[in-house]
Amino acid sequence: MNNLKNSERLNENIKVITKQKLGIKEIATIFDVSEQTIRFYDSKGLLPFFEREDNNYRYTTVENLQWFKMVFLLRSAGMEIKNIREYINLCMEGDSTVPQRLKIIQNQKKDLISKIKGLQSELELLASKEKHYKKILEENILDEWNPVNFEEIIQKKLK
Repeated sequence: MNNLKNSERLNENIKVITKQKLGIKEIATIFDVSEQTIRFYDSKGLLPFFEREDNNYRYTTVENLQWFKMVFLLRSAGMEIKNIREYINLCMEGDSTVPQRLKIIQNQKKDLISKIKGLQSELELLASKEKHYKKILEENILDEWNPVNFEEIIQKKLK
């Protein structure tokens, strides 16, 4: 009997928590983004689950936080705003749109892999430069990659 009462109380507490109103400031704090970012995303139609109070303040409830999480994760993965908007709209239409959502995710994954390969190439270039500069410091030699030194290098080679 006591467990049943505790369970009922827990369910009531969960209902209260999930219906708790959260304003832009609280959402910004939860997701460690600026309030301006949230307002911008809202203006672009990425946060259709915002409601307005009589004083026109935007708010949502705890149960909608997963939507915010999804938007922020897709954006941090580099997804364009128009694609996030399309993805959100498809989600709101229901499971019949899973194939379209899958395609959006696959395209973003492909783009992200391409960016990672580009970043890896840039990292390799930086590692090469680092090795080059360490050699210059260790051997006390002239930096042949620095255009300022080209004239001196050419003069040495012509001798």
